[in-house]
Formats: sequence, structure tokens, C-alpha cells
Amino acid sequence: MIEFLQGVGCEARLIPKNKEHERVLFNLKQPTIQHLRKLGGDIHDHVVFWQSSCERWLAAKKIYPNADVQCFQGMLQYYGKYDRKTGLRPPEPNKQKERDLQLKQWQKDLKTLA
Repeated sequence: MIEFLQGVGCEARLIPKNKEHERVLFNLKQPTIQHLRKLGGDIHDHVVFWQSSCERWLAAKKIYPNADVQCFQGMLQYYGKYDRKTGLRPPEPNKQKERDLQLKQWQKDLKTLA
């Protein structure tokens, strides 16, 4: 997993494991963001209220937090409480609407980075 935590294309990427990806990640002295983005993979946004969506995305790929995790740090306690069966609490409808608007813009912005 690669995460870009700042800038327009703030995202998480799950990239397949293969020799070419290993070469770029571990043998290039200074891989650029462009090198990393060219690796492809599945992409998830980091726009507002991304955490619960990303947790569900990862769970669908059978990637879970450690078994003893009960709370995600850095989130309001209301949203950060975690249960492996139910996942993180989704945003309230008004917050989800805000997320949906920002997600549309993020998708447009991401196309300009390709």
C-alpha cells in the first residue's frame, strides 16, 4: 500500500506485488510520485470522512486492522470506535453529502494527474 498524504491527489493505492513494482519501490534511489502512480493499483481517496469508506474498501479485500483494535486514533471517538463485524461508523447523511461533493472534485483532479 502506498499513500499520498498531501496535495491534490491525496490517496491510498493498493498495488499488486510483482518484480517490476519491487524494483521501483526498493531499487530506485529516489522514486518520484510519477513513478509510484505509474504502478497503478486500486485507488481510494483521502477526502473528508474517508476513513470509514477506506476501512470498508480494505475489508472487502480481506485486509483488516489488528484483532485488538477497538478505536482508530486521530478521529472523533464517535466515528473512531471500531468493531470488526460492523467496521467504522459511516458519516451522518449531511457529512456524507459533503464527502460526495468533495469526492467528485477529487476524481476530476486525479484525472489531471494521470
